[in-house]
Amino acid sequence: MFYERLKILAKARNKKLTTILKELGIHTSYTGVWKKGTLPNINVLIKLQKYFNVSIDYLLGLTDNPEINK
Repeated sequence: MFYERLKILAKARNKKLTTILKELGIHTSYTGVWKKGTLPNINVLIKLQKYFNVSIDYLLGLTDNPEINK
């Protein structure tokens, strides 16, 4: 679910996922393990959450609501 969400979010920005990861300083080789279901560490999740402005719960597939509860 996590990897699929990332692909959707990247596509919505008209960017390749690898381009976004490079911009954020995240090694692109992680995509291989994410495809297999491994989740990223909290530091990576926070970078992606801030970049896409969605909740971590949304990234992880725990909710379908992308809004961040403040």
